[in-house]
Amino acid sequence: MKEVKIYTIVSDQLSPPITGESFCTDMVRHSDYAELEDKYAALAEVRASAIPDGYVLVPQQIFLEPSDIELICSQCGDGHESGYGDFTDGLLWVGNIQRDDGSIVHGLHISSADYTEEGGVTVCEFAAQPRKGGAV
Repeated sequence: MKEVKIYTIVSDQLSPPITGESFCTDMVRHSDYAELEDKYAALAEVRASAIPDGYVLVPQQIFLEPSDIELICSQCGDGHESGYGDFTDGLLWVGNIQRDDGSIVHGLHISSADYTEEGGVTVCEFAAQPRKGGAV
């Protein structure tokens, strides 16, 4: 692929020209941009196909603060009066979860394995991974 040339132009060089305002902007030729889009789409497809269905990329290490450990215990302890009591099975999962305020967060979450339908809590947030077809 040839190197894409970036052109810096001023507002009156645009088509149609913008008058009454003065600014500069960077432009690329449409044919170069289309080639970049094709290359990006091909690379996104290669990256997505390298990650099998059911798997996602996550950080190599995730540091857990004491509050994160407490979140895990809140989902996987049986709640005895003397603390969390006996621990139960838990399910760690990566994906989206809806917070109480309605916002969506992507990350590592934990749910009680006995009561997965009751939702879970976010242990660590991170960016969503691109998937096949450009979907996130």
